[in-house]
Amino acid sequence: MAIKVDPTSLYSVKDLQGLLGVSRNTIFDMIIDRRLPANKIGKKHLWSGELILRSLATPSIQSDIGR
Repeated sequence: MAIKVDPTSLYSVKDLQGLLGVSRNTIFDMIIDRRLPANKIGKKHLWSGELILRSLATPSIQSDIGR
């Protein structure tokens, strides 16, 4: 499965749900378990495309994608 992420864009939780094919709860589980670093701005979690690409390279994230 090819995931297209623009390294210069910002992504929300909803964006990550669509990109990774996981539920909102799975994303928050990955944040809590520190498998997915997150930047919280106000009440929103946002990720840079560059951070997502680096995180996707780790085996712990790869095992969650599309389950």
